[in-house]
Amino acid sequence: QVRHASPVLELQTLAGSDRAGQRVPLRVLGLDALRVAAFAPQLLPAPTPGLAGARDAWFAPATVFLNPAAQQALGMDGVQLQHGLALRPVRVAGTVAAGGPPLAVMDIGAAQDLFERLGEITRIDVQLAPGAPREDVLAALALPPEVRAQTPGQDAQRVSNLSRAYRVNLTVLGLVALFTGAFLVFSVLSLSVARRTQQFALLGVLGLTGRERQRLVLAESAVL
Repeated sequence: QVRHASPVLELQTLAGSDRAGQRVPLRVLGLDALRVAAFAPQLLPAPTPGLAGARDAWFAPATVFLNPAAQQALGMDGVQLQHGLALRPVRVAGTVAAGGPPLAVMDIGAAQDLFERLGEITRIDVQLAPGAPREDVLAALALPPEVRAQTPGQDAQRVSNLSRAYRVNLTVLGLVALFTGAFLVFSVLSLSVARRTQQFALLGVLGLTGRERQRLVLAESAVL
């Protein structure tokens, strides 16, 4: 009931280059070249025209393919990826069409070797056969407790929920700041009015009505 299954090693690291003045956050995907087209055609590497050994570039060690954002930030020469405290040089052999933030794609075996993650994977992308019910497949797989099955949209939903919590928190903090500022303005104006009682009385004697004096105070508070 599983049509395709592809292992993925996903890492978040920093990258530097001759062009970049500072290290750039970079997402690295180690993929199976024989399976990537079935899952994400936009991650299919395109070797640089005229590159020596372009046919085997995907399987070469320490070789990456950059998306447009990574190319703009790092260029195509002198790229280094950080592992621990060390910077490891890699060869840029081409590009991928995926958009978004800086991204580097490489062979999963090369990624495991470069980042010393031999035998490790982050996830397995699974494409079910047409008509296969997801619940029945998960039951048949009998996944261990430390393995979680989820649809691609659940990651985006989790990130959305997290960002929504931040937005609510910022809104509450903004309201607290607004109320605090209003209280400070009210306190300052109350003290100011108390100190200027004689002046307001003089304005009343000169013909300024109580409503007009109130408008004067409100205008002053609005400016503040």
